[in-house]
Amino acid sequence: MKKIFALLSFFLLLNVSATAEIDRNLLLMESKVFPKIIMLDKNLPKKVDTASKTITIHVYYDKGFSKEAEAFASLMKKNFYGYNVKTLLSPHILKSVPTAYVIVGSKQYGMRVFDKIKNNKRIVFSLYPNGVSYSVVTLQIGTKVVPLLNATNLKIVGVEFNPIIYKVAKFYEN
Repeated sequence: MKKIFALLSFFLLLNVSATAEIDRNLLLMESKVFPKIIMLDKNLPKKVDTASKTITIHVYYDKGFSKEAEAFASLMKKNFYGYNVKTLLSPHILKSVPTAYVIVGSKQYGMRVFDKIKNNKRIVFSLYPNGVSYSVVTLQIGTKVVPLLNATNLKIVGVEFNPIIYKVAKFYEN
């Protein structure tokens, strides 16, 4: 009985770690597309540090997802369309309000974080395509890479996009 339990525990741990990992190619795509989506925020000038022209992105990660968060942050460019990009990683909500948020973690964690940051009028990204329920934008990967917008959460956070995004994005409805 102990051997069966040990074997089942091993497979369970293996499965949990496999679901926590994210493909590096997907992270690379997200690190290139997310800043472009940030640039489509109609109120971007109000959300950047104008003195240093810095876009700040808070990456919140759940316990067990720090590798993915760190990998994403390491792939982010430090400069983008004349803006400096600063990426801050934290498992806890920071007091300062950034230009945008990225959530990395379980659905429960994502829902908790989204609930705490939704009133800041910022874009909320998820690194995971199935994380669209607790974000505003994620990427849908198929024959094309397409931004997937959560219409309900978009209304909740109150972000206004340049209309061009609606020509290429797909909508997710809860």
